[in-house]
This record gives sequence, C-alpha cells and structure tokens, in this order.
Amino acid sequence: MRGNHDDPDYFSNGKIDFPLMKTLPDYSVLRFSDKYFLCIGGAISIDRKYRQEKMWLDKSKGRTIRPLYWENETAIFNGDALDEISKNGIKIDCVISHTCPSFCFPVSKSSIECWLSEDPELDSDLILERATMDKIYTRLVDDGHPLKNWVYAHFHGSNTESINGTNFSMLNIVEIKEIRTLNLII
Repeated sequence: MRGNHDDPDYFSNGKIDFPLMKTLPDYSVLRFSDKYFLCIGGAISIDRKYRQEKMWLDKSKGRTIRPLYWENETAIFNGDALDEISKNGIKIDCVISHTCPSFCFPVSKSSIECWLSEDPELDSDLILERATMDKIYTRLVDDGHPLKNWVYAHFHGSNTESINGTNFSMLNIVEIKEIRTLNLII
C-alpha cells in the first residue's frame, strides 16, 4: 500500500507485480483464509512545503528533479468501492491503512509544531484527512462489517489500543505485529 512519500501511480496502475511483492490500489480487498482485509493507502506529508521547495529549487538550477511530493498523496473516501464491497457480501475483518481515524493515537500535534508553523494550511488539511478516515470507519461499522483490527503506520511510532471493540495498532518502521484474533502476522 502507498504511503505519503510514494508515487500514487505505482499503486493505482500496479506497476510492481511480482509473486511476493505487489503494489495495491486503494480499496483493494485481500482474503486470507476466511478473513477479509481492506487496504487504503495515502496520507499527508507534514514536510510537504520543504519537499515542494526542494523540487522547485532543483528545477530552477537545472538539476534533475526527483519527485519528492505528489498533490494526490492523501487518503480518499471512496463510497463506490465501499458499496461494491457490501454488494458482493464481503465483510471486512481488518483495515490496513497508512493513516488512521482522528480518535486513534496520536491525537496531539505537539510533535509537529515546527511543520505547522511553516505550512499555514497543514493543520486544516490534517484535520480533513483524519475526518476522511473517520468517515471510512463509520461507514464500515454502519454497514455491519465485523471490524476487529485496524493497522496503520504513518506516525513512526508503536501503539495499540482497543476502541469500540476494534484493536487499532500503529506500527513503527519495520515493526511486525501478530494479530492473534485473525491468526496472521502483519
């Protein structure tokens, strides 16, 4: 799944497709045994202004421009995809996403104050992003999915908490988590 520093085209167009490694489009559903996993990538880069300025500077100096930022990097709500999942009788047991709903850890922005001061729109964009994830969560719950686990990683830390019967697990870089209720290791 795509993170915030990944070219979305690699994922939407399946540019990497090997037997043991694939890029997955957003809203891909994976099935393992009798469990279904919904994959939703994307998030906002808190350092996006720096990345945009670096690309502009490279261009202005005639250097090769390495893509460091994509305008469409954030997660999106796709009601049609969720309709299709329900229409096909698929019941989602676990969401794997890059970011998470607003009520999940972390709920404070104290660790990114320097980025917020450099990017006037960042705070409101982050609020909208987490609200999008709230909308996805609410839709899954309202549609009766047996959502037991939600795994995300965007925040470079480790935390697990249970909220309304769902275990939300934030994974750190290269962290592996065993989800016993699903008998899988992610």
